[in-house]
Amino acid sequence: MRFPTDYCTILSHFNLNPRLRLFICCPSCCALYDDNDDCPDCCTFRDFPSSPPCSVHLKRTRVVCGTPVPCPVRKFAYQELKGWLARMVSYPDIELMLEAPLSTTSLSSPNNGPWTDIFDGTFIRDLKAYDGKPFFRKNGDDLRLVFSLAVDGFNPFGMKIAKGTSSVTGIYMACLNLPLDIRYDADKMYLVGVIPGPKKPSLEQINNFLRVLVDELLEFWEPGVFFSRTARHRHGRLVSLAVIPLVCDVLGARQVGGFLSHAATLFCSFCLLPADMIENLDMSSWPMRTSQEHRAHANKWRLAKSSDEREHIAKTHGVRFSELLRLPYWDAIRFTILDSMHAHFLHALPQHIRYIWGISPTASAGDGNNSPTMKPPLKPSSAELCKGLKALLKERSSDRPAEIVSRSCTRPVLWHLCREFNLRRAGTSVMLARALLEWVSYALIFVLIG
Repeated sequence: MRFPTDYCTILSHFNLNPRLRLFICCPSCCALYDDNDDCPDCCTFRDFPSSPPCSVHLKRTRVVCGTPVPCPVRKFAYQELKGWLARMVSYPDIELMLEAPLSTTSLSSPNNGPWTDIFDGTFIRDLKAYDGKPFFRKNGDDLRLVFSLAVDGFNPFGMKIAKGTSSVTGIYMACLNLPLDIRYDADKMYLVGVIPGPKKPSLEQINNFLRVLVDELLEFWEPGVFFSRTARHRHGRLVSLAVIPLVCDVLGARQVGGFLSHAATLFCSFCLLPADMIENLDMSSWPMRTSQEHRAHANKWRLAKSSDEREHIAKTHGVRFSELLRLPYWDAIRFTILDSMHAHFLHALPQHIRYIWGISPTASAGDGNNSPTMKPPLKPSSAELCKGLKALLKERSSDRPAEIVSRSCTRPVLWHLCREFNLRRAGTSVMLARALLEWVSYALIFVLIG
């Protein structure tokens, strides 16, 4: 037998290539079609039953050796989870490490010592399988795994000085059963697929790519996937799998989890506090989101019959549909992780405190009354300031005085009125109007008492 001289022959001979499902991806709406002869020439996707089809060409003609050949404009390769996991459990040491968390003391006595891993959390201990029994069962032969999901975009051409806009998006999963020191190694991470560029999928278009993954995850949840043989079980074993934490930056987490942007009116993924109340630090007054309400509003968004209806649901409840909600155990509120990388490791939180809030011994506005990075607006005339004061006195007893005052007065007027009365001057026009209205109310009380 001749020994292969190139790595492609070795990969093919020993069946080491990953198992991939190839899709043709619409360059406009990101709809996916199986890469076979049945794929249409133009996209047939419709946003709603009454809307026209996308109709964008899925293929273009290329000349190969003088012969015109139809080729897909964009393709998406999905790596099958079953094939990737089969390779992992074919290694005895890997399979042994995957079983280790099931016997850790943290699952049986979680209060014994500090929490150092996700398996010390209460949710892992309380997680129920599809049959209502604990997901992690003692003395069971089944392999129970927990994964994290990450979605992030990157520039394939590197970080350019001109800040190029090209972007592709990677979908990754990490097996949290592996020890901390190796679970994020490149050869231990599961690369689901790379969404082709040159732009990111917009808003709900990410669901087209998540749908393929969720279809396979549902098989691993109920009833589980049976592997005919593993390294430590020659007669095979059943493998069950759950995806729990969604680990992304803020932009990715909002899109994948089905939340609105951090710049939306309902800006938070944990509560329903409106943006003009962002400085309310009294946690007891925050209207918290619940998984049941989030799932119900997301399903209404999915079943909406027009884009206007969807937009109304999104603005009212701060929710869009995510394919992850098809997983019966997935809790969008509890499983969406805070962006600790940017907040702590890249020092975004200290920067925000020092340069946005102005809480710094070196800042001119060290008391936090105004952002030191923001230039004061031009001062309005005395007549405009007097008009603003009259609006405050007139609208203070109306139903929504802050919103009315912010519409009747310009932001420079509100900003300089706050400055005159030594009030906080950072925030939106509604926030400035609310601070002024509170000051007017207190001032009138003191006048009446005096």
